[in-house]
Amino acid sequence: MKKHLKKAEYNERFLAEVEKWHPNTFFDWKITVVFYIAVHYIDAYLASHKIYCNDHQQRRYEIEEGLYNVTQLCLDNYNNLYRVSRHARYNGFTDIIEFNKYQNEKYKEAKSNLKKIKDFVIDDLEEGGLISS
Repeated sequence: MKKHLKKAEYNERFLAEVEKWHPNTFFDWKITVVFYIAVHYIDAYLASHKIYCNDHQQRRYEIEEGLYNVTQLCLDNYNNLYRVSRHARYNGFTDIIEFNKYQNEKYKEAKSNLKKIKDFVIDDLEEGGLISS
C-alpha cells in the first residue's frame, strides 16, 4: 500500500514540474500522468484490502464488482479518468492549436476526477488508521 502512495506522490511531483515548465502544452501527457496517479491511489486502496492488481482490467473489475466499499463517486471519477486518458493517448488531432484547446479542457476534467479519487482513498486510509493525516 505504501509503495503505491509513494509512487502517486512521486508522479504528482513530476506533474507539478511539467505544469511549471510547460503550462500551455503537453496536455495529453499531463492527462496520462494524472491517470497513473489515480491508478496508484486506487491500488493503495485495494492493497489496504489485500487486493493486488496486475493490469487495468483486473483493477476495473475489483473496483466495479469487488466488495471493497468503493463509492459510486470514486468509481465514476475513475471510469471517466480512464476514458479521458485513453482518448488523450490514442485520439490525436492534426491541428495542434485545436488539439491543445481540447486537451486543456480534458486536463481540467482529469484533475477534478483525480482529486475526488485521492480524497476518497486518503480519507478511507486515514479512517482505517493505515496512514496519519
